Formats: sequence, C-alpha cells, structure tokens
Amino acid sequence: MNSMNSLFSRSFCQLKSNFKVLLVCYLLLLVGVLSIYFAARYLNVSLSVFIRDPISLLRAPLYTGVMSNVGILFWVSSAAVCLFSAYTISQCSGRTNRFLLYAGYMTLWLVLDDMFLFHEELFPNYLGISQGLIIIVYLVMFLVFFIKFFRTILTTDFVLLLLACAFFAASLICDFALPQRGIVHLVEDSFKLLGIITWLVYFCKTSKFQVVSSIPVVIQDAGI
Repeated sequence: MNSMNSLFSRSFCQLKSNFKVLLVCYLLLLVGVLSIYFAARYLNVSLSVFIRDPISLLRAPLYTGVMSNVGILFWVSSAAVCLFSAYTISQCSGRTNRFLLYAGYMTLWLVLDDMFLFHEELFPNYLGISQGLIIIVYLVMFLVFFIKFFRTILTTDFVLLLLACAFFAASLICDFALPQRGIVHLVEDSFKLLGIITWLVYFCKTSKFQVVSSIPVVIQDAGI
C-alpha cells in the first residue's frame, strides 16, 4: 500500500513539475490544428490534403521522395543535436553557446526549406521573390556564420564543415548550370545528401566536444 501511495505521489509531482512545458506544447499544437482547420475552410480544400500522408493521398509508390525524406531526417537530426547541446551547455555552465544556437536555428530553417520548398516554390511562385535572390540570402547567411564564428570553427574539425559546404556548392552548380533532366537530378541530390550527412557528422563531433568542454567549468564552480 505504501509503495502504491509513493508511486501516485511521484506521478503527481512529475505532472506538476512538467505542467508548464506540457501546457505550452499542447497550446502550440492546438493553434496549429486550428490553423489547419481554418486554412482548409478558407481555401475550400479538403482537410485530408493537410493531414494525410502525401504517398497515401496521391496513391504514389511507397518509395516516392525517399531520398528527400532521408535528407530531411538528417537535417532534423543536425538541428536537434545543435539546439539540445546548446541548451545543455547553458544549463551546465550558465553560458550561452551562440555558435551552436546559430547553427541549430540555421539548420532548422534549412529543414523547413527542404520540407516546404521555400526557395523552389513558396518564394518564387507564391510570394514573387526570385529563387536566385533567395539563394543569395542563404549564401549571406552562411557567410555571416563563418565570419562571426571563425575562431570557434578553427578549434573544431573544420575540414568536415568545408567538405559539407563543398557538396552543397556542387549541388547548386548542378541545379543552375546543368539541364534539369535525367541523371542530373540524381547527381544534384546526391551531392546535397552528402553535404547534409557531412554537416550532421561535423555538428555531432563539435557538439560533443563543446558539451564535454563545459563539464570542467561546472566542476570548478562547484569546488570539486
């Protein structure tokens, strides 16, 4: 009986301690669901267009977009690693790791771009902003990242980061300089996927190093 009371007590304490986090998450989800509902009503589109899996909705083969989906998984992994590591370091040392934060948010934007075709469809076809201009903005975003965190990057395995960017550049060259037919699509997306994987490897190694490096600070502050 005592063990059951203890279990219920612990469960209540856990719910209480996580209440604010859960409340924010559920409210955001509710806003998202309501937005989908009203968007479907406004556009006079079936709700299934918003909520069903594209493969099921379009009755497409199971392997449709497999390469793109794998790339998105690696993008999301990179963003999660960077943001979680930045949060862990701030909790352990009380210092904000702007390098990982910038990388995490930048990667998160690239995830959204890949998922919702920002530079390929949304900006040029719906907002009237040319794809070339968006690419220039992205290049500036990368340039700012390299300039702002140049010294930090030099302390890491920067050759991996350069290799990832080289793959991205090769993918862009294929996209703009070569005729978009046949095997060109495979070559372009292969370079892109190689860049994403290398990006993930780089930030996994770098995040691990940054987190481990923050541990001596915690030990020193604690007087251990």
